[in-house]
Amino acid sequence: MNRNLSDTVTNGGTSAAKQTRPLPAKATELLNDRNGIMPCWVRSPKIGAEYYSGFSRAKLYELAGAGKIRSVSITLCKFRRTDVVWIGGLQDSGRPESAGNFKTVEEWLKCNRAPGQFICPANFKNNSIARSNANIVDRRFLVVESDVLNKNEVGAVFRFLMECGLILVAVVDTAGKSLHGWFDYPSCESALDELKLILPALKCDPKLFTASQPVRLPGAVRDGKFQRLIYSRTESCI
Repeated sequence: MNRNLSDTVTNGGTSAAKQTRPLPAKATELLNDRNGIMPCWVRSPKIGAEYYSGFSRAKLYELAGAGKIRSVSITLCKFRRTDVVWIGGLQDSGRPESAGNFKTVEEWLKCNRAPGQFICPANFKNNSIARSNANIVDRRFLVVESDVLNKNEVGAVFRFLMECGLILVAVVDTAGKSLHGWFDYPSCESALDELKLILPALKCDPKLFTASQPVRLPGAVRDGKFQRLIYSRTESCI
């Protein structure tokens, strides 16, 4: 990759490591929600037991799946609270009843569990019923994944993109063979043009350049396994 991509995606060469964003309002609200000194919300640990509850990540997912605790999607916390986001199944689009698949982030966060297997990483027009490019107001994230590379190999692609200046927001294990890397959407057209050449050459799926392309939502169940959030950039969520 030439230096142009690194410069353009970081707005003139600014280091991605120095860029920070305040916590979203919803994340701040959850962090401050306590019963005495004990938090009402905890994050599932990468390894070992969670500090306050003593539960492992697997146990927390098991309890959430059984409806005994409430799971809030950290991925949703990365959107703006007023964004209209599509969540559902692949066929949940284009019919009057599909209006229920388009809600604000604030509305979705009231759900007790993941409301669908898929999410579109974009902000839609109010009153949309179709998950189409024409109904998208703006794009929040570029999701990178591969149906060819294994998890270690696509992880190397994520690292490469980070070294070029893209900001990695989250990584989702799809409960299949792949990982999805969520990056802040580059605002520079020349950077996108380069990515459209480079990522397919690295065996990444070019379909995800399509604005309305759905991706896997962490917390949902796929073939008996949870789609899991395995990395989250702490500057932008809890």
